[in-house]
Amino acid sequence: MIRLSIVLALLLGSLPASAAPPSVQLPLDGYYRPGSYMPVLISTATPITLSTSSGMMTTVAPAIENKIVPLFVLSSTADHLQYGDNSSPLHPLSDDQALIGVTSHDDALLVQLFPSKKIVTIDLNPSQPTPGAPIAWDSLDAIIVDSLDQENLPQMLATGMTIAVRTGTKPDTSWPWERIADAWVLRPKLDRPGLMGESAYDAIDFWTPGHSIQSRQLTVLVAILISCLMLAIALWRSRWALPALAVFVVIFCVIFQLWRTRQSQMSTLIQTNQLTGEMTRLDRWTYQTSPLFTSTEVKFDACIWPVFASTSHADSLHATLECDATGQPLRIKYDLPARSKMAFLSRSIT
Repeated sequence: MIRLSIVLALLLGSLPASAAPPSVQLPLDGYYRPGSYMPVLISTATPITLSTSSGMMTTVAPAIENKIVPLFVLSSTADHLQYGDNSSPLHPLSDDQALIGVTSHDDALLVQLFPSKKIVTIDLNPSQPTPGAPIAWDSLDAIIVDSLDQENLPQMLATGMTIAVRTGTKPDTSWPWERIADAWVLRPKLDRPGLMGESAYDAIDFWTPGHSIQSRQLTVLVAILISCLMLAIALWRSRWALPALAVFVVIFCVIFQLWRTRQSQMSTLIQTNQLTGEMTRLDRWTYQTSPLFTSTEVKFDACIWPVFASTSHADSLHATLECDATGQPLRIKYDLPARSKMAFLSRSIT
């Protein structure tokens, strides 16, 4: 009996331990701005999928340890974050609210920055206020900090975030800092790309994509060559002429179909708009469409937003944001139904 107990103990000890459940935290206490990204702090030993109840772009990440990933939420009807069998409540911000991240509270400064808004404050870590990709903190209307990482400043401004640094000296001479109360402030006035909806597609009403001139020229040349070969076989005075012509046609059709399946049906249109002032804004619009159903992807820029025409449009595309093990976004994958269109906006501020 003792030996049997020892054997059972050894067998049970050799079994792999079950993976601990994922730890998911919301640094903004579940608040989000519709049409923006929000940060999610994750620790998990297995791949994880984050989604919301509606108007979503799913975020997926591999095994990850205590890192921030961005989650895009389009609709204000999203009331919870889903991960596996668990969920966390979400709170959409209204137009009369301002979400402010602070490392130290300054009510007087808040009133001057947003005099007509209801203020919702979130305490940030003074040593690292906004870890991870800057785009993850897109839902914040402003941050009030005592020091600032200059490296991420352009990307934070590209989200439309107001930056306030409580210091006696101007943080630098490159940006148009404004002195308000006891802080130096940068205030970009930008729209929120994710909420542009159908109006974002007005610029491509004229767009009728087709094959490039090069591909059309290649098609004509191949057609001429094949026609000449088929004519030569047809003029061949032999009882094998007809079978040879049939074999040639079959081989050509197979080769053509293999070549066709390797050709991308995707058409892409890129438009660039630049607005120059104290801060120069560069918007790069990327539109994609295809005559056939296509699964495709776009590389994630530092600041890029998917622009859906509606929540039903978003749901039909099944868009997914893929992140790496450090939480950095890599690409957006999505399904593009036949003859439908998808828009992305990349923005930079200098």
